[in-house]
Parts: sequence; structure tokens; C-alpha cells
Amino acid sequence: MTYTSWNIKRSGRKARRCPAARIEHASRFRALLADLGLAHPEAAQLLHVSLRTLHNWLSARHEVPYAAYKLLRLLRFMELP
Repeated sequence: MTYTSWNIKRSGRKARRCPAARIEHASRFRALLADLGLAHPEAAQLLHVSLRTLHNWLSARHEVPYAAYKLLRLLRFMELP
């Protein structure tokens, strides 16, 4: 096999998480926002992201980062690890 940049990039890809898991995480994230009573612009400002990024998380187009999810859990439940 000839090693080309395409073969190396292809073999080095990270496995994408199951779409069903992304949808589940997005729904939990949406529920946390609703429990806190945050509108989308307020939540985006709190998390220091753009509205488009927040929309991508909520629509399960991209995975919600653990730090963002944990911050909302801290605000909602006042739990510390």
C-alpha cells in the first residue's frame, strides 16, 4: 500500500459519536437551559459562545462540550465534583 497524505488523514480520524447520543445530550442541555430560565442569547453570553454555536449544540449538529454542560449543572444543582 502506498502511503499518501489522504491515507494517513483517513486512518487518523477520530470516530464520531453516535448521533443518538448527541441527540440525547442536546435534549438534556436544552432541559437545563429551560430549568434555569435562560433565553438563547443569555445562555450564549454566559457560556462565551456565539448564538450559532449554541444553536448547533441544541440541534445536535455538534456535541455539547463537557465544560458547558457541567457549568449549567453547577448553576442548576450547585453540585461540585
